[in-house]
Amino acid sequence: MARDLNLTKPYDDNFYNVFSNVCEDLFKEFSASFVYAFSDEISILLDKVPFNGRLEKIDSVIASFAANTAFLLVTFLIILYPLIPCSAFILSNNGVIKALK
Repeated sequence: MARDLNLTKPYDDNFYNVFSNVCEDLFKEFSASFVYAFSDEISILLDKVPFNGRLEKIDSVIASFAANTAFLLVTFLIILYPLIPCSAFILSNNGVIKALK
């Protein structure tokens, strides 16, 4: 994947931005007290445990949320953004992306 996306080794700024945005989205979506990321792992501290504490459900939903968020961000920031001739983008609260010329 790193080769296909032309990511720079050992640390790519675009991928770092994607990873930190995934952490921020997890923090907001699941009302986490703390989110810690290191290397390729994300740890989340939750005050209120969702889904009545069903661990399989928590693992499944959080992993799916993180994977989908990462996919959307990689698709937009790393693949599509370099191809679009505009100077900036704004992501509104309702998820609409607007290009500024």
